[in-house]
Amino acid sequence: MHTNSHLTVIHSFANRLASLGMIDELFWYVAEVVVPQLGFEDCTIFQYDIKSQKLIQKSTWNLHNPNKKNSLATGIQLSLGEGIAGTAAQTGEIVTIPDTRLDNRYKVGFKINLSECAIPLKYDNKVIGVLDCEHSEVNYFSEEKQKLLVTVAALLATRVGNSISLEKIEQTVEMLRNAEKLQKALYDIASLLHKANNMDDFYVRLHEIIGRLMYAGNFFIALYDKKQEVFNIPYFIDTVDDAPEHDIPVELLKNSL
Repeated sequence: MHTNSHLTVIHSFANRLASLGMIDELFWYVAEVVVPQLGFEDCTIFQYDIKSQKLIQKSTWNLHNPNKKNSLATGIQLSLGEGIAGTAAQTGEIVTIPDTRLDNRYKVGFKINLSECAIPLKYDNKVIGVLDCEHSEVNYFSEEKQKLLVTVAALLATRVGNSISLEKIEQTVEMLRNAEKLQKALYDIASLLHKANNMDDFYVRLHEIIGRLMYAGNFFIALYDKKQEVFNIPYFIDTVDDAPEHDIPVELLKNSL
């Protein structure tokens, strides 16, 4: 059975989940607050990056390290199957090492520890990261201690997984909005051929349409005259410079965009 103090920590963590906004904030809170309160000595949390197919270290904490995150660099990467954490990510199963001296997969972090337990963070049946804990004692991670870590990992994975899903939805919605804006802009530009009274009017309206898609405080239209080898600029708006008074020879712009 979990002790009352452990249950209090778990309950407090569950209540805090909603207020912890950024994913990185979640990782650091678990590593620096939750795990130490449960009595563990060392914690590293990895997030799985689908593109690189690597585990990327996002937070790390050790009881014997006085400076905590300042002296423990994040960003370390592991391949699937590499080390204890990589094995947990590859198999999707808990990996517990009673004595790290007898397992060649063990990788030394801040200091040599004698036991390790890696819990995969799973969301929607997919591994999205790993919660990895170590201890200076041999055979430290009993079944009861593993259950504590599994509970923390489950809460963390659900919250992180929900955040990732929400980000993907927001990105999709934004892409659809941008596509809709672009489609309307292209339609409006095509309509200008019939609505514009003259070319000067056409350029002004074209500038307005582009300005709805992106910043267009500096906007020029340059027409290339092949025979004269010059650029004629019939429309020129700039926040700093004035419009050029004459056509510009191609030679002057050979290194420009």
